[in-house]
Amino acid sequence: MKLIFENWRKYLKEAAPAPVDPAAPTVKLPAADEIMTMGDLRAAIKGVRRAKLTKKGLNVAYELMGLIPAIGTAKTVFDILRTAYASIDDDKTGTAIDKLNVDDQITAIIDDKIENGFMKFVGTRLGKLGDDVPIPDINKALIAYLKKNFENRSVTLPGEEQ
Repeated sequence: MKLIFENWRKYLKEAAPAPVDPAAPTVKLPAADEIMTMGDLRAAIKGVRRAKLTKKGLNVAYELMGLIPAIGTAKTVFDILRTAYASIDDDKTGTAIDKLNVDDQITAIIDDKIENGFMKFVGTRLGKLGDDVPIPDINKALIAYLKKNFENRSVTLPGEEQ
């Protein structure tokens, strides 16, 4: 077995890290409190990915990674939604991204099958939202989904009327 690995090493070529192009444009990333619309969120995702590749603007990228769940690995808005949906209510960022976090008490009430159906429903809708649309309140979207699919039955948030 040792002989096989030694012979294999002759054929294995590890990729060198991609060289950083000094002429590459500086990455412009929005601050976390500037992300208000779907377009801002998409731009932040692209910006963080570009910053990681070009090694420019990493300080802002790291700040966003600390505030916005999963933005460092996200490829789409749905990736962020999936992480924010499951995060606990105490993990508030004080930004519009908090609208993507579902109230923990609501998730405790709703069956997992219904939550999974809602996530599929929202996943198809998020990608279609225009860039100028404000980040939607996921709690309100979940309540509307329940009313539509379960004969006008739903849950309410504290302080809101049915």
